[in-house]
Amino acid sequence: MAEPKPAAAQPARRKVTIPMLVEKMKKGEPIVQLAVYDYETAIIADRVGIDILCVSDTGGMVLFGHESTTSVSFEEVMFMAQAVKRGSKYGLRMVDMPYMSFHLSAQQAVDNAAKYVSQGGAEVMKCEGNQHHAKYIEAIVKAGIPVQGHIGITPMRMAQLGGFFAQGKTADRAKELVDDAWAMVDAGCFSIMCEVTRRRQPRARRAHHRLRSLPPLRGARAAALEDLRRPRADHRERPQRLPR
Repeated sequence: MAEPKPAAAQPARRKVTIPMLVEKMKKGEPIVQLAVYDYETAIIADRVGIDILCVSDTGGMVLFGHESTTSVSFEEVMFMAQAVKRGSKYGLRMVDMPYMSFHLSAQQAVDNAAKYVSQGGAEVMKCEGNQHHAKYIEAIVKAGIPVQGHIGITPMRMAQLGGFFAQGKTADRAKELVDDAWAMVDAGCFSIMCEVTRRRQPRARRAHHRLRSLPPLRGARAAALEDLRRPRADHRERPQRLPR
């Protein structure tokens, strides 16, 4: 009986970069982004091939018991970023800038983003907001720090939105989201996170196709997952020890 052929060696994984993500988008390949708050999850995320490791401010709710993201502090997000940096090697490390950390001035935005890069090991930022915050996001990009824009369900504005409901259900709200997306594009964002948004409005559909020059990622809680894929829970099977 012939011996089975050995499995072909998998090519060594390369460090994820923004040009690599753009190339994946052009080829129609899924871009996988995962909220990561700690060292152990960062190791697992690297093992299963996650593209973007997002140190989300929701980690303050999951790990530290905050009732909302508006009370999560700059320092708490920094703690999580530093832990993820120690556990990750290949995924693109992104920090979700917390409440009021980039909203007051261009100087504040650049200073705080730079701290997450130099002290927290971040490579890119994620900024949750709309067209009114675009000028501060642009300042971060011009300082040399890439930014992912975040529109749709924005937890920092939950009091205004009225809850975790799909955004863009009406023509007027869909237009606001389109305007927000274009403001992010004009600010220089390398991608846009569209969290829980509707695409049945014709105007929103047309804008979506025009915005395909950069990766639009759909939030994991959205009804229809398109460019973003979320790993299942069984990917988190833990070995006894997790060496880096």
